Amino acid sequence: MVSKIPESRIVQVNQAPIHVDGRFVIYWMIANRRVHWNFSLERAIEGAEGLRKPLLILEGLRC
Repeated sequence: MVSKIPESRIVQVNQAPIHVDGRFVIYWMIANRRVHWNFSLERAIEGAEGLRKPLLILEGLRC
């Protein structure tokens, strides 16, 4: 599957392997609460689809 995400938008921040045996893919939303032109959300969706796992979106609430 070819990614729709521009390479300039993808940055590997660690050397940790992807846990393919996990139950889901988690997307921690801290900004950009939108479904269009949100490259990080699109990348999470691609990852979940590629692993055939559900996508869990986490958004922490601040008081």
